[in-house]
Amino acid sequence: MFVKKADGSLEIFDGSKIIKTCLRSGLDNEESGIVLQHVERKAYDKIPTNALLKMILKEIRKHSKPAAMKYNLRAALAALSPEGVFFEVYIKKLLEEYGYSVEHSKIVKGNCSEHEVDLIAKKGNEKIMVECKHHRNHHTFAGQAEAMVTWAKFDDTKGRNGFTGAWLVCNTKISAHAMGYLACKNLKSVCWGNGLNGMIEGKKLYPVTILGSMAGNSVEKAFNSGVLTIEDVISADSAVLRKVFGEKRLRAVEEARSILYS
Repeated sequence: MFVKKADGSLEIFDGSKIIKTCLRSGLDNEESGIVLQHVERKAYDKIPTNALLKMILKEIRKHSKPAAMKYNLRAALAALSPEGVFFEVYIKKLLEEYGYSVEHSKIVKGNCSEHEVDLIAKKGNEKIMVECKHHRNHHTFAGQAEAMVTWAKFDDTKGRNGFTGAWLVCNTKISAHAMGYLACKNLKSVCWGNGLNGMIEGKKLYPVTILGSMAGNSVEKAFNSGVLTIEDVISADSAVLRKVFGEKRLRAVEEARSILYS
């Protein structure tokens, strides 16, 4: 049986990937096996990836709502809009959790031009230029053009600003061509399936958009109120929670706790 990916290509159905995803979301071995059995019975040859993902999510939700929300992390990152600014702020906080001192949205001079740099991350002898690329469609790939822009900015600014490296951080998967280009230029990609989700799960720094209670609520209102992550939901005072979630505020706290402490 084959799975049809978003780009139209086919890959062999791999049940071990579903098991790993379920375990990472918080299900135990038995529950993960049951999910796989149900999916294998319902799936069909050349099933689109998005249909398969919805099927998996439905089965995970039967066992654990917190696990289902964790499984939905990729879509939650895509919901960090508009214009990708919220994604940049979220990545800033994530890097700070890993010990970096981070500046957001800085204009720096290059040899040929001025450039707006999304993030500048410093730790020890590192000074990293971080280019963030956010896609609202979480099935969109970061491509070679985005990799080339990252290199162009870095190449023009590194000498005058002391950058020791550059990262392309994206909420979606990155194409093989883009990854190869960055590797050739000795730059780093931190994208979905290539480091980003591992960093998030390592610190449990889940975005507020992962919560079911965010449905119908304003992401912009949450971020403007300083509620970027589920930890912020737990620590926010009642006035902020009422402003962001309204009647869903108690449910939001319950969901955040269930994910963070599961």
